[in-house]
Amino acid sequence: MAGLAFLLKQLSVVLFLCVSFTGAHYCRTVPGEPSFPSGEEWNSLNSSVSGKLVKVVPSAQFCNTHGGCTDAEWTSASFRADIPGAMDKVNWEQVNFCHYASNEHVLISSFFRITNLLLRLYA
Repeated sequence: MAGLAFLLKQLSVVLFLCVSFTGAHYCRTVPGEPSFPSGEEWNSLNSSVSGKLVKVVPSAQFCNTHGGCTDAEWTSASFRADIPGAMDKVNWEQVNFCHYASNEHVLISSFFRITNLLLRLYA
């Protein structure tokens, strides 16, 4: 039961952080989102800086186009440091919490669904 209490405490901290930082100015724009520059905008900006921009690609796409990545490479922060736009930890690039933070009710209902599931598992 102590393990469940610890887990619930951790989940409440995550929920608090997600709901607390709800401004778009805290969010990272990634390719595929409406706020990310279009191809034409990107090319224009890149031309204005003499082609110095580095195009960001999702790390899974990088691994797919460069011969694949081993499990060790996929989770290695030093390997991921060479991938433009990849984060050190996989979990931070798989979910963009900014989208959920703008819809607090989604976060809260998800939190309670998870909590209820855990209570049933440990009860």
